[in-house]
Formats: sequence, structure tokens, C-alpha cells
Amino acid sequence: MVDQPLLERLETLMGWDDMLPEEKYEACRQAGLLVLLNKGVGAYTYVELEGESKTNREDLEDTLGYYITDPDDPTADYFNISDIDQLSGDDVMPLLCDLFPELEATDEADFDDWLRAFIHRTRLGHIAGQRTSTT
Repeated sequence: MVDQPLLERLETLMGWDDMLPEEKYEACRQAGLLVLLNKGVGAYTYVELEGESKTNREDLEDTLGYYITDPDDPTADYFNISDIDQLSGDDVMPLLCDLFPELEATDEADFDDWLRAFIHRTRLGHIAGQRTSTT
């Protein structure tokens, strides 16, 4: 997944602020961008949550109910669903810029508009580059 072109990876994040937490998690997982969630809300291991459960004298299943993870990967990190829900596009923009130096954050644009503009400019650049290389 990480070898996907950046454009395809970023496209999965379109509509971020309208997504449910599970959709945000899945968009990041599919794009190989779980590091975004880790930077934005923090990640927990199963062992950490097991310890939290014991500390709070709570049933482990109840504790795990507050988190989302990849059920097919027993080594996957866990992310707090409520924290993901509160992670807005305005929070994600600078995180993406830290990960990808070709992106430049702006205070004036809505996250989706900013993302759409980058994707559009990049596609136009690819098209222009293909035209000049074949001419």
C-alpha cells in the first residue's frame, strides 16, 4: 500500500470532516497512512489497553470497545474512536505537510478544497509533462 502514488493515497482522505471515525480509520489504513492517526491522536498496543483495563478495573472487552484496530492484523495498533472523531481536516493538513514536503499548508483553505487543489494541480502537471515528453 505504501508504494501507491501519493495522489491515490491522498484521494482516500477526501471528505474527511464528513466521515465517521471508522471511515477515517479505513481511509488511512487503505492509503498506508495510519501514521497520520498515530501523529494526530496517538496509537496504543493491545498490551497497553490490557493494562489500562486492569488499572480501571474494567472488562477488557469494554475497554477495547472505545478503540478501533485492524481485526485481521493481531499486531496492529489501536486508536481511540472518540479522538479520531475529533480529528478535523484542519488538524490533518499540517500532519500531511510534515509527512510529505511537497505539500504546503494554508490557513485560508478548507481541507477538502486544499486537497482537491493539490490533486488537480498534480494531475495537470502529469498531463502537461506527458504532452511535452511526446512532442
